[in-house]
Amino acid sequence: MEERLDELSTKDRQELRNIRTLLWGSNDVEQTIFQRWSQGFEFSELEPSALVQCQGGPCAVIAPVQAFLLKILLMDTPGYSFYDLTADKCRTVLIQAICNILMKCKETKYRIVTLRATDDAHEGTPSDVVDAARVNSAETGESPSSPAPGQVPEASDSQPGTWDPDQFHERLTIKDMESIDEVEKFYMENHSLLSGQYGVLLFLYSVLVTKGIENVVQELNDTSEPLIHGTYGYGSQGLINLMLTGRAVAHVWDNDEDVGGLKLRGINQQSDIGFITTMEQMRYCTVGSFYKNPKNPVWVMASETHLSVLFSTEKRLVSPETPSEIARRVFKSYDPEGNNFIPSVVLQDVLCTLDLVSDKE
Repeated sequence: MEERLDELSTKDRQELRNIRTLLWGSNDVEQTIFQRWSQGFEFSELEPSALVQCQGGPCAVIAPVQAFLLKILLMDTPGYSFYDLTADKCRTVLIQAICNILMKCKETKYRIVTLRATDDAHEGTPSDVVDAARVNSAETGESPSSPAPGQVPEASDSQPGTWDPDQFHERLTIKDMESIDEVEKFYMENHSLLSGQYGVLLFLYSVLVTKGIENVVQELNDTSEPLIHGTYGYGSQGLINLMLTGRAVAHVWDNDEDVGGLKLRGINQQSDIGFITTMEQMRYCTVGSFYKNPKNPVWVMASETHLSVLFSTEKRLVSPETPSEIARRVFKSYDPEGNNFIPSVVLQDVLCTLDLVSDKE
């Protein structure tokens, strides 16, 4: 068993520890919250394209994946109908959505978090299940099946909720991949990693490791609160933004805002997927045009307690930024206090950012 643990380098083990702290906080992970996040990506029997959320909490991951899944079906698959969906097609589109998010988060390479196989070649299988498998195989005279070469042993779902957070984190390992094609092929061959009991968590950890803990911390600015609320189990805005844009910034306005001399980071470009929230109507926040007017007519919508996904087949609901909108955005980025004027010394920088021809005086 010790040999298995040694597969992770010291640096990777520390990275996973830091991610655990960033996600759950420095105290012990609350078992009930962990169980609520312990689910796989599962499609509804009533609507083949809809992902199911079993309990409150993991919508911060499931809703963005659902949004990218719909974007692929609506925008990247012309002529395809929701009525044509099969189980195989749903699985393929899910993996494509997963890959879309990972591509946004990639820094140097793709790093996929999986569950370390036990000595019995049962990944994700608690010891009592392994023992039961041994008894059954002894009674029937059949040996337990082994995975094909290059595949990850399939996790067992026969004992959901058996592992506590420590047991789960002890079994994490990382596979490095250079190309997104390699990632897609890996998930196609090991789909149980996504559909199994810990599929949502394994993907979340893959996003964070691919992004890099240092990059996430730098973009968040404030890490005093964990990404997953310790009492209610919901994901933070920084986590939602990371899933939608590849940047773990904590705010939803356009660009950066200067608040009392403190630079607060927002969304820096038009997003593939939009985001709107009922909290703006209550004047708790301001959602910028990069989120309200995304590249595709698909939005994640936040209420006080949940995330939903809205979409339309009408592409005219959204549009690329117009030249005037680009000019206003760039001007505002040089006017962080909202005074509606900029110092003359930065005029040259504004013109250069807008790619306007201007000779220095």
